[in-house]
Amino acid sequence: MLRQSLRSNRRRRAFVKTAFVLVAFALGHFGARAEVSVPDTPAGHTLQAFLDAFDSGDHDKIAAYVKQYDPENNADGLTSFSNQTGGFTLTSIEKSTPDKLTFLVHGRGDNIDAYGVLQLASTTPPRVKRLSIRALPLGAKLDDIQLDATTRQKTIDAISTKLTEYYVYPDVAAKMIEAVQEHQKKGDYNSITDGNEFAVP
Repeated sequence: MLRQSLRSNRRRRAFVKTAFVLVAFALGHFGARAEVSVPDTPAGHTLQAFLDAFDSGDHDKIAAYVKQYDPENNADGLTSFSNQTGGFTLTSIEKSTPDKLTFLVHGRGDNIDAYGVLQLASTTPPRVKRLSIRALPLGAKLDDIQLDATTRQKTIDAISTKLTEYYVYPDVAAKMIEAVQEHQKKGDYNSITDGNEFAVP
């Protein structure tokens, strides 16, 4: 009777262990599949190449990515950034066109959510025009605000005012304001509707 009870307890424990392992495996497998897929576009392929290199943390792989896709970037800086974040998990694709992606990532090491923009200068072969990844404040939500002519004008006016009031060298501030206004007169900003793109020098 005692032997049967011991055997029964052992079987129960073995069953519980097996069930636990299967559940853990299933959850791990589900979690691994939860990462978002990138679109099958030139911008998507470039983002995947970036993530593969960046997430490896390997300087040589990151340097190879920079050489092939983003020669204006810096492999040392990206490697340092990779070490700081621990790599990224892609959590969502916000917008996708053949030459541009906006996306959200989560830092695997620093636990920080970030908003990214990847825009290509050319699609054949793919070459990066702009790749920016910015940390999001805790609890922040993305608000898709599109710039129009009025908003662009208000932004330029506000920048001019702040430069005039606060920039340490007034003559340099005046030159910067003049340069922005020259670009505006030429219509260089007319097609820009994205705030991130408008903020890039």
